[in-house]
Amino acid sequence: SRSRGRRRRSRRSRSRSRDRGRRSSRKRGRSRSRSRDRSRDRRDDKHKGSESSKSRSSTRRKPRLEAADTGRAGGVYVPPFKLARMRAKIKDKKGEDYQRLSWETLRKKINGLVNKVNVANIKELLPELFQLNLVRGKGLLARSLMKAQGASPGFTHIYVALLAVVNTKMPEHGELVVKRVIHQFRRAYRRHDKIVLFALVKFLAHLVNQLVCHELVAL
Repeated sequence: SRSRGRRRRSRRSRSRSRDRGRRSSRKRGRSRSRSRDRSRDRRDDKHKGSESSKSRSSTRRKPRLEAADTGRAGGVYVPPFKLARMRAKIKDKKGEDYQRLSWETLRKKINGLVNKVNVANIKELLPELFQLNLVRGKGLLARSLMKAQGASPGFTHIYVALLAVVNTKMPEHGELVVKRVIHQFRRAYRRHDKIVLFALVKFLAHLVNQLVCHELVAL
């Protein structure tokens, strides 16, 4: 009877150990399968991210090449010798491509002269400015002056002095700048933009001081 009891106990202990081993093996298999699934998901995400980045880079590169070919500087720097080369290749000077290139060169020259101007070199830059086609670049000059004045209001007197000299020869330039300043002043007043308002009031005051516009405009 004692031996039978011992055998039963040994059988029960063996069966329990077998059940524990089976349970642990099942848990290990489940954890391994979960880790495999996670690693697969990560790989898929990385692959998708690389494909999307490649597609974005390809879409970004296309307009750059087009801008360099046509000479349109839409955020792309085109050296002057390339623009001159493109203009030499174009035979039809009345065509759209040639006119676009000439417009870009005019815009760059006006922006360069306006950005260079200061108290010391304003006499030297004025003859260079009058050599350009200011009749065609009337809007370009007005935009460049207002943009430069908004970026650095401390140099307003220099920009207005440059405009006053141009206004003596071509009064339509001063008229256009005064109209745009008043239009921007009204817009900034509606939006309650104090920084832009102060800059435009300063611009208008210097325009009155240089006799580009009448005193009643400021009042």
